[in-house]
Amino acid sequence: QWPVLDGEDVRHDGILVSGHGVTVEKMHVKRFRGNGIMLQGGNNFSILNNWVEGYSFYGIFPQYGKNGLVANNIISGVADAGIYAGMCENVDIIANETFNDTLGIEVEDSLDMLVEGNYVHHNSIGVIIDLVPGLPVKRAEKTVVRNNFILDNNAKPNSTSPLLSSLHEGVGVLIRAHDHGSI
Repeated sequence: QWPVLDGEDVRHDGILVSGHGVTVEKMHVKRFRGNGIMLQGGNNFSILNNWVEGYSFYGIFPQYGKNGLVANNIISGVADAGIYAGMCENVDIIANETFNDTLGIEVEDSLDMLVEGNYVHHNSIGVIIDLVPGLPVKRAEKTVVRNNFILDNNAKPNSTSPLLSSLHEGVGVLIRAHDHGSI
């Protein structure tokens, strides 16, 4: 059995990691108000075989990470992005399942990313690759999105965020201000 971390809809973050060479594996993280699993500034990290569900802002959230792997996770019922990789470099997002989230997978202001072999379904938007102005990283380029199963992303957003409410459901892949990527 997996260890269960239950935020009971009142605690902020389930797992918060800051460091290099870290692996978070086989955890069941649910009902946190902030993030399910968050990694800040870590290099050579792995987030593997976890189950994240519930109220979280982001399900799995590597930020400022380099040389990472997010693989074989299940994320559902998240208010914003099931997997959100922000301001990262060389992170592979592989073989995850995201469903019933507002955004299935979001790669924002990141370089040299790979989104492959994921099952992204019943979200509002399946995959979004974007560059958001005003963040410290000013580039978004060289993201490859390939061999994913992206279907039935027609759900109404579960977020009250003004930014997310301006997006329209029913989008498989959305690319905004990203350079030199491929789908």
